[in-house]
Parts: sequence; C-alpha cells; structure tokens
Amino acid sequence: GRKWKIEHSESNRVIGRYDRNGRAYKVEVKMGGSLIAVKFMRGYGAKKSGYLENLKKDIAALL
Repeated sequence: GRKWKIEHSESNRVIGRYDRNGRAYKVEVKMGGSLIAVKFMRGYGAKKSGYLENLKKDIAALL
C-alpha cells in the first residue's frame, strides 16, 4: 500500500508526506464536523489529481 508519513498533527489538522519515484507529495488534511478537507501543500502538488483520489480512498477505508 501507499506509505503516507505524518509530519505534523494537531487536534483538527494533519500534514502528511508521500514519497514516490523521487518526488514528494505533501497534503494538509483538516477535519471539521462531518467534513474532511484535503489540499496540496504549496510546492508539493501534482498536475493530475490521481494521488489525491488515492488518498481519498485510503481515508474512506479507515472511516
């Protein structure tokens, strides 16, 4: 499976990093009520949203 690493966490916010093929992907996940918001961290995104879709599936599988 994918190996996201948590770099920082607070009660309602987590910053995670995923390294693949020499590239780092980094996201911020914020939780509020029944919503979960996921966004690219500046400079760590991708032109395609595939890895965010995979992260969404990973989070949904845990809930």
